[in-house]
Amino acid sequence: MDGRLLGVLTTALENLNESELKKFKIQLCRVELKEEYANMTPAALQRAEPVEVEQLMFKHYGADYALDVAIDVLEKINVRGVARDLRREAEKDQQKDLQVQRREEGVQRREKEVELRETQVQLREERVHLREERALVREQRATVREERVQAQEDKVEIREKKVQELEDAVHVREEKVEKREQKVQELEAAAEKQQG
Repeated sequence: MDGRLLGVLTTALENLNESELKKFKIQLCRVELKEEYANMTPAALQRAEPVEVEQLMFKHYGADYALDVAIDVLEKINVRGVARDLRREAEKDQQKDLQVQRREEGVQRREKEVELRETQVQLREERVHLREERALVREQRATVREERVQAQEDKVEIREKKVQELEDAVHVREEKVEKREQKVQELEAAAEKQQG
């Protein structure tokens, strides 16, 4: 119940005559309530004016329940016209609350739709990003394969150089051996001449 309905309750209580207001206060102390609520005491209500009664009800029962209690009490003391008017006002207020609630639900639904769209856009962007990342990974793998091939070619080249170097070294040694053999032959030939 909003402030407007509390004002309606005050007006309803002010429109009661002295006898009706007295009956209202007495019945308010006896009315059957929901389990979690307790009745108000006669001492609290005895000298209370309509505005004070409304304020006490508001504090005691809370905004939502105070009007229901007032309607119930008014019906029990046979002031049904005022009870009916209060009920109409409460129903109007409930209708307004329902409309507001529906609008809020509509807004929440639209917000969820917007959030969903934003999430879908983010997912699409993520998918694009993942495709780009995968393409980059494929390129890097291709580069690694090329590097491996190049490394193998480089190793072959190095080995060929080493083999060539070894062959050159062997050739040099062979030439040295040949020269030594020639010298030995020359020395043997010289020695034969000296003996002969």
